[in-house]
Amino acid sequence: MKWETDTELEKKISEWVANLSLGEDEEAESYVTKDEKAALAAELAAMIDPMERREREDEQKLAWKLRMKREKKRRREEVNKITAAVAKVQECRAEVLAQRDDKVKWDKGLGYLEVLSKAWMEERQASWS
Repeated sequence: MKWETDTELEKKISEWVANLSLGEDEEAESYVTKDEKAALAAELAAMIDPMERREREDEQKLAWKLRMKREKKRRREEVNKITAAVAKVQECRAEVLAQRDDKVKWDKGLGYLEVLSKAWMEERQASWS
């Protein structure tokens, strides 16, 4: 009786793992344009050897997964960069508010504004290139 339960459990686990990988494939395909999918379908239809066709399809799916993972990594890095910038701005704001003299507050505020404007310009130039 216990052996049957272990077998059923193994079967459920393998199905679960298969569904996980299926979900990742579907997610990767969501990053692919219709033109790319159509081009791959045409290429696969032209192939005669089923093994070669399967190999090419798997190769393309791996390339799509890699693209998806790189895009996710790029987005994570961008979020981390923005989070760090926000934290720095909040720190600067606290430092400015801690000053008693208005002239010192203005000097510090303008200094931080210059730093922010430089960072914004660098980001803008980077996005253009």
